[in-house]
Order: sequence, then C-alpha cells, then structure tokens
Amino acid sequence: MPKQLTSRMLLAAGVLLCAGHSGAATSAPAPDASAAPYVPQAVTVTASQPYVLRDGSVAIVGNDGLEDVIQSLNALFTKTHPAVRFSLRMEGSSAGMPALTAGASAFAPLTRDMWPGDRSAFRQVFGYDATPIRIGYNGHGPRPPRTRRRRPPT
Repeated sequence: MPKQLTSRMLLAAGVLLCAGHSGAATSAPAPDASAAPYVPQAVTVTASQPYVLRDGSVAIVGNDGLEDVIQSLNALFTKTHPAVRFSLRMEGSSAGMPALTAGASAFAPLTRDMWPGDRSAFRQVFGYDATPIRIGYNGHGPRPPRTRRRRPPT
C-alpha cells in the first residue's frame, strides 16, 4: 500500500535536512553491518498538498548554498522513486522556514539554526516544533563561549 506523502511525513523526513551543512568532510559513525539493506517504499505525491506545484513536482525552498547537496540527494531519491520530482527554489535560509510554515515547501534546507521567530511561527501554525535533522556542520557554526585569558603582569 503506497504511503501518502504528507506535510508531516516530509517534515519528519526532511525538515531542515541540511541545517548546518558544510563542504568539509566530517567523521561519521561506521555503518552497522547488521542493518538490513535499504528497501524503497512506494510513495505517492498528493496533488492537494500546498507544496506540490502545478506540474506535480514537490517544491523545496531553502539555502542557495545547499543547492548541489539537495540536487544530489534528489538524484538518489528519484533513482528509487522515479515518479517523484522536485523543484528547487534556493533563495537563502531566511526563505526556507517561512516557506515551510506557509506550506510552500516540503522541507527547509538551512545552513544555520532556526531563528526564534521562525520557530515560534511554525509552532503557532502546526502546534508542534519543527524537527531539525543535521547532516553536517559548517566551520562557522555555534561555538562555545570564549573565556578571557588574563595577560601576565609585566
């Protein structure tokens, strides 16, 4: 039985898919050799969803610096789900969360944390918090507070 591609499923699968992405390599845990191989599940795109465009493609609005990453992920997804197409509108992180909240995007690839106002607006519309899913970290992300070093007396 095909699963319906709904806002909540896409939210769980991809909201802020790329929050904190960087081009730098990061170490990841080794894959679990005992894990079952990926088996694609049937997916249908419900045309009545607001993020589905007239041509039937799924809209993704987010950070333009992640366009190559999202295109690569889309290419992998469409290999196993050829009937699903994506249309990217990569205008910046500040466009992603408002588009997600308005229903104009299936998920919101960001290169930073959500702003408090965006988080609050999403919660007000949907009644729950958006779920960040980090796939990497950039070199300019949050850092622990700096401690001041005292200069030695001269």
